[in-house]
Amino acid sequence: MSDKEHLEELVGYVRNRYSTEVQASMLHVTSGVHGERLKWQINAVYASQIYETVDGKIGILSAVTVAVEDTVEYYLREVCKVGEGRFDKERQIMRDLLNRDNWPKYRAEFKTLIERLIWGEEIARKITERAGIEVKHYIPEPPNDNALFYTEFASTGMNNEQKMEKIKKHLDAIDAAYEEFQRYDRKPFQQKSREKG
Repeated sequence: MSDKEHLEELVGYVRNRYSTEVQASMLHVTSGVHGERLKWQINAVYASQIYETVDGKIGILSAVTVAVEDTVEYYLREVCKVGEGRFDKERQIMRDLLNRDNWPKYRAEFKTLIERLIWGEEIARKITERAGIEVKHYIPEPPNDNALFYTEFASTGMNNEQKMEKIKKHLDAIDAAYEEFQRYDRKPFQQKSREKG
């Protein structure tokens, strides 16, 4: 099976799995999570992204869990009324948030954001233990702006069928993490509904 046929098979699988629009491309330009050149990538709208780097690493990302940039930007613009220099301040805060040791410094301003990041890490740890696949809750470096779940594996030496099976297992782990995060995210709204009802 050629790389193109493998990509077509994977696109069909992802489309059926998520019942959503899927975009695929074979390219050697854009970069993966760690800045690597990509061999191909698949984007399932509102679901997952899957890619393979030119050196054989396959990465799988969930949909967004925490809108870090939107939260920081809103706080600076609406709460602090920062005008000039807001973009630089926003980027600095986002860079600081990449390091978990900085989270206590921002807890007062971004309590819910920090709680969601911590909960994302806890879910990633649980799913890693349960699935035996390392899942990370990841905040990409600016200019990327949203936290998400992420996993990767080396596919060097694997044939396309082996890659497909491993991708399916990693998608299961990513989806389990994302679904658990969504359940966590809905709790405050469900609680408020029960209190009103």
